Amino acid sequence: MQDGTYSRLLVEIQYMPGYRPSDSTLDQLRDFLASHLDKAQIIMLEPQEIPSGNREQYSAGDIRNIEQSHRKHYSEGSTLASYNLFVDADHTSDNVLGIAYYNTSNAYFGKRIHDVSGTPPLNPSRASVEATVMRHEYGHLMGLVNNGTVMQENHQENGPHCTDESCVMYFAMNRSNFFANIFDGSTPDLCSHCKTDVQAAKED
Repeated sequence: MQDGTYSRLLVEIQYMPGYRPSDSTLDQLRDFLASHLDKAQIIMLEPQEIPSGNREQYSAGDIRNIEQSHRKHYSEGSTLASYNLFVDADHTSDNVLGIAYYNTSNAYFGKRIHDVSGTPPLNPSRASVEATVMRHEYGHLMGLVNNGTVMQENHQENGPHCTDESCVMYFAMNRSNFFANIFDGSTPDLCSHCKTDVQAAKED
């Protein structure tokens, strides 16, 4: 995602019936990408509905098959294309809200996202949960933390995740129990360590 070969980023979003991400979610994703990627233009395509996969759970393999059947846009010329899929059931692993599974592809588990969101202040808004999970998964596509984008100082734990509990790259940011128990309703951004890593990658 930091590759200087591409001056533009195209964001393709597909969703199964009932699970279109909100406009607020997409606005927050655009702001995040514009702030942290060195791209002259970020093109957010209108989300497109696709048929249900008719499953109670989706594995990473299921997600890949759906992408292969429905994805329309791929990287070409100076444009880097990314793909986002909102499905209508849970992941095969408990509590997972999103996954990054190819170098330009993310999937989000709409039923689980809806289950942990609701009406503030008793529950976090759906837009804030969606935006947090989308930012987290795009952070993985950007190579954070220490997964392609080099750390300037050590801030990695629990796999490619950040030690800072307020950072959107903290490991719990795509787990449903985080939103059910300790989420304060605001959409997290990258911490100072992750921002430093991104800036160094831009200058490399």
